[in-house]
Amino acid sequence: MRSLTRKIFFLLLPLLSIKYTALSKEAFSWRQLFNRVHFNVSAGGGNNTYEHKIGTASKARAMLFCHKDGNFYILSPTEPDKAYHVHWYEAPYDEVNNVFGNLAQTSENSVAMSTINLTGEGRTCLLSVSCHTDLCRVLRLGVGSTVFRDRIKRLTPTNEGYEQFPPYIFKSENHYRLRPFTIIGFKLFENNTLSVLVTCNAGFDVIYSPSQKKFLEFFKGGTQSIGLTVERHISEYCSVFARGSYEYRDVLHKFCKEPDFDIKTSTSKQLKQHNEKATVVLLKLSSFLLQIGFSLNMPEIPICSVIGCNVERKHKHEGKTYRGASIFKGKDARKRSLFNK
Repeated sequence: MRSLTRKIFFLLLPLLSIKYTALSKEAFSWRQLFNRVHFNVSAGGGNNTYEHKIGTASKARAMLFCHKDGNFYILSPTEPDKAYHVHWYEAPYDEVNNVFGNLAQTSENSVAMSTINLTGEGRTCLLSVSCHTDLCRVLRLGVGSTVFRDRIKRLTPTNEGYEQFPPYIFKSENHYRLRPFTIIGFKLFENNTLSVLVTCNAGFDVIYSPSQKKFLEFFKGGTQSIGLTVERHISEYCSVFARGSYEYRDVLHKFCKEPDFDIKTSTSKQLKQHNEKATVVLLKLSSFLLQIGFSLNMPEIPICSVIGCNVERKHKHEGKTYRGASIFKGKDARKRSLFNK
């Protein structure tokens, strides 16, 4: 076990790139190791833009879209007993019994087209926790997790000529996402007061729908985020920061085969079947977010415990190094900085 611990220690040591000062040349400790790890907590919110499409693999083909009691369905001529109930953002689709009867009996509640588009906007709030380390003073690497609460009321069809289709009203306005992610950042500027970084996060979303009472499949393929982070250093061990970011993700689902009818006639009399192709569901979600939070890291040396010692800077007693100020204090009584970045 000791041998394994030594191997891990020597692997981590060069990655953390720890620099020693004249006051801290004692044997390397776990304090110094965790001094390079910053723990972050932030909260914020922003705006989500949704775009949802269902269409055929070929623009020359059409599908029969129907709505009933605020629900959307796709009908398949080769599966007369089936209908595909589309849940949009709440879930891809469900196979249900055909509630429309004969496909030839089109009505004002049905329309034939190659693609139906719906868009909507909503708000989100978030809570994020993460940790990171800075390598070679300019590169930042880390991991974290974020919980989102998304709020959206409706998706509105945008196809011209089909305004008779009502908006899709969500059964539950709230959805929840959990996102584990990785961090990579590059410092553009840094001094004792400020740091400015470009940061990129990559992860995947696990979504919970209260109306469906289950976790959904959307966005498991990945989510990307790019943002600008500004940090205000309170002390050597404490910072506050703000991050503005843009996120984009999409997902493609394929379900029923594409047995549809000629888009030129828009009737079910000329049914044709293309088993090689599939009906697809494409969901896009983009976000603008703002987060505000704080960051803490462990001091590499303990605070001075010698009674009557009023030294605020790092100093020594009997060969052992101490700090003289709280982790939340960055300047001494003369307003001089107690640390250097």
